[in-house]
Amino acid sequence: GAYRYQSKNDFAAYVDSVKGTIKDSATQVEMYRKIKPLVSRVGCLHTDFSMTEKYKQELNRSPNLLPLRLYFKDDKAWITDNFSNHPLISPGDEITTINGRSIGEILRQVLPAIPSDGYNQTMKYLALYRQFPLWYRHMVEVTEHFDITTISGGQPRSVRLKGMMEKDLAGNGFLSDPAFPRQLELKINDATAYLTIRSFADSYIKRSGQSFKPFMEEAF
Repeated sequence: GAYRYQSKNDFAAYVDSVKGTIKDSATQVEMYRKIKPLVSRVGCLHTDFSMTEKYKQELNRSPNLLPLRLYFKDDKAWITDNFSNHPLISPGDEITTINGRSIGEILRQVLPAIPSDGYNQTMKYLALYRQFPLWYRHMVEVTEHFDITTISGGQPRSVRLKGMMEKDLAGNGFLSDPAFPRQLELKINDATAYLTIRSFADSYIKRSGQSFKPFMEEAF
């Protein structure tokens, strides 16, 4: 399905353009930044490309992750969680630049690398909400300091944040998969029934001690 969402000629031209940027030896993360958008261009969520576990472990040995959780819409971003404890940053502040790059510029680098099915953008923005510090590190730069500008109460601010390590940032649903005690749920409030299917993956459903077909039959 490599040509389901693009012509063979367009894809070949894109591959050639990527090849043209490779002039000399490169680090693993530099090659990742070239190949990841190429693979994601196929438009299949199950077709992916990743760095080796050893290299990711090397990256995780230093505090190089932005200590903020961000919500993105269009070319703007707002802070929803501040893990830095910096007193001049509050949830709800708009963040306008990171290390001199505008949010729009950053998104143009990152969004093409995030895999999704077809032209789906919702998956990409969900990935940003859950994993933006990782996407920034992998696709933009590896750094231990973040000079950010924000707008708080209509007033612009400039702040320098120290990076944090993944083990200190990762929690339920942030830089890690969200954990749910049950993948399948049925709730009835008054005359309305709410059926929740968090995953169709059989492995996830069995892990929570459930079975899809019997559950659905009982629910209906």
